[in-house]
Amino acid sequence: MPTEVRRIGVRDLHQARAALAWAAAGHHRLLLHALEAPVLGVGFWRGVEEALGRGLVIECGAQAGAVLEALRAGLRNLQFDVAVAQAPALEALVRAHGGVCVRETAAWRLTPGRSVAGQLARLHFGEVTMASAAGTPTSERLTERSAEIQEMGLVACD
Repeated sequence: MPTEVRRIGVRDLHQARAALAWAAAGHHRLLLHALEAPVLGVGFWRGVEEALGRGLVIECGAQAGAVLEALRAGLRNLQFDVAVAQAPALEALVRAHGGVCVRETAAWRLTPGRSVAGQLARLHFGEVTMASAAGTPTSERLTERSAEIQEMGLVACD
């Protein structure tokens, strides 16, 4: 069984389905991140979750309002980077609504207008160094949070 979780950011249902198929074919563990939630809207991502039959990590960015909208829409796995003063209250609110605060952002972000299969193939064959938003190379290993990630039901594996 693979020990590495690939965090892939997707922008639509097509990319999400392609990433899930890629993970299943290569026996990769996958955590899908919904990119641009404040732009596309939480209703869009709620529909994607329903179509996939599984949850996504909703990346809300630095907008506390986007986190609140996501909670109202029924989304529960949220990643956000708000001001330090707002973070504890927002985290408590997410947990009070049965949500999970995910700290990490997607390490690999699929881009629009390019072949999704090609992007995933480059990732699979190691032609791309996975990097965090800060540009630091990473190979995201499961840590003590693996049980929490499994519990969220977001990890696709063989």
